[in-house]
Amino acid sequence: MGEELSYQFFGDSMVLSPRGERYTGLEDNAEGYGIARINLDLVRQAREEFQLFQCRQPLAYRNVVRKY
Repeated sequence: MGEELSYQFFGDSMVLSPRGERYTGLEDNAEGYGIARINLDLVRQAREEFQLFQCRQPLAYRNVVRKY
């Protein structure tokens, strides 16, 4: 949770696998950090399987996303 000017943020901080498996996260209202091992082979496999990068529209959000 946090606040910045007129915005209030909420939600959980966590690290997830490409399939949504939770690797690590913080408890509610806790400050801190989490450490997780990420299997890069699973990430590559998911990118090949889901082909989400084909749907990207870099011109629509060029300030947010760097091209690989």
